[in-house]
Amino acid sequence: MGTKAAVGVGVVAALVLGYAAADVFDVAPGILTTSAPAAKPAAQRVPGLEQSGGPRVLAPLHADAPAPTRPALRRELSNLLSAKALGKSVGFEVRDARTGRALYASDAKKPHTPASTTKLLTATAALTALGPGQRFSTTVRSGPGKDDVTVQAGGDVLLGRGKSKPSSTTGHAGLGTLADKTAAALKKKGRRTVAVHLDTSVFAGPARNPLWAQHSVQGGQVAPIEPLMVDAGRVKDGQNIPRASDPAMAATTIFAKKLEADGITVVGKPTRTHAQAGSTVLARVKSARLSQIVRYMLQWSDNTVAETLGRLVAVQTGRPGSTLGAVDAVTDEVKKLGVDVARVELHDTSGLSHHNRLTAAALTDLLVLAASGKHANLDSLIPSLPVAGLNGTLQYRYGKAAWPGAGLVHAKTGSLFKVSSLAGVVTDASGRMLTFALIADRTPPDDVESTHRAMDAIAARLAECGCAG
Repeated sequence: MGTKAAVGVGVVAALVLGYAAADVFDVAPGILTTSAPAAKPAAQRVPGLEQSGGPRVLAPLHADAPAPTRPALRRELSNLLSAKALGKSVGFEVRDARTGRALYASDAKKPHTPASTTKLLTATAALTALGPGQRFSTTVRSGPGKDDVTVQAGGDVLLGRGKSKPSSTTGHAGLGTLADKTAAALKKKGRRTVAVHLDTSVFAGPARNPLWAQHSVQGGQVAPIEPLMVDAGRVKDGQNIPRASDPAMAATTIFAKKLEADGITVVGKPTRTHAQAGSTVLARVKSARLSQIVRYMLQWSDNTVAETLGRLVAVQTGRPGSTLGAVDAVTDEVKKLGVDVARVELHDTSGLSHHNRLTAAALTDLLVLAASGKHANLDSLIPSLPVAGLNGTLQYRYGKAAWPGAGLVHAKTGSLFKVSSLAGVVTDASGRMLTFALIADRTPPDDVESTHRAMDAIAARLAECGCAG
């Protein structure tokens, strides 16, 4: 087997193993992805692994599998691409994952509003700039006064309210554990009374993006962006409404209450300050690895996590931790990888803004890079995508009629008013891995389900079609 084919088989194995591990790690509290969906496509052998049943995870890759031809893809896809449910503004491209060659395209280099497929750029930038093993610290320091402690935010917005949960992505670091450690350190120093402060200076600029629709914030689709939150600003576990209006201070208030429960008297309410350089570290907890956080973000299209990661990339690359710093940093990072960003215009890093512009070609550029095996930091990107009919935002989209794409389509979804997008990978019936991106930004506003079905039909057709002639 050739080197490139071996890389492809490695990607498949990583996909299967990655999903099995992530289910154990409880990446989405209250949602179990180990159960099969309503539709149960037949099991099929994947190189190196035998599945006993349930949804397939890609198809076997074959070293000598022929690439689809443009005429065959046009024959199979042209009618599907002209579906009324997609509207009149559609960008689409299919590329060979092995060679990167464009196989079929329609307005692929025309900028469209991408919705949450924007998060693929954010994930790529975060993994390359920060590294998949990066973890974000929440630290308690002495000061600024002799009877003060300061909670120094480091970018963990998936903190838990209680004890740390090492096997989980959300709540991996817990405020209860941080308080326990702080209380123990204070008591060791003979301190029993403190005032609590908060330092969020790692981020800069407004916490809310003025280009977001008001209902996005009010409806709980995103929280004000600060570098310290419990469960991405959710007030109740697993519920998007309501979100805290000041997530960092809400988290610090929880910490203060936990500190009191540990026998430390807290004077007054928490206030904001700046931690003193060189001050004593009393306690620290660390988030899950970045690769796990990225998977959570892509699986459930978490806007708050995406915006936070964008700002962390900005800080890492020497920019202000603001919205403007984030969009510049993300765009620059993917450009350095060779992605054509000439017609890319970002106004956030989550895809909530209707002002964002992205091409289908830029998305397939990125996906080819991730599938190539040439960038070790990107090895976890494709295994982090939702799987049709199995998990994440594709969990229920392929489960009603035993679609051939169930278990075989791995893709990031996107949805805004009159906008739908889908970008990811499939392995076709010949065993050739393909990358694809589909963006429709003038869809009928009153039938989103039909739009999703039209998009899913295209991805499913790629999966079931050999299309080599």
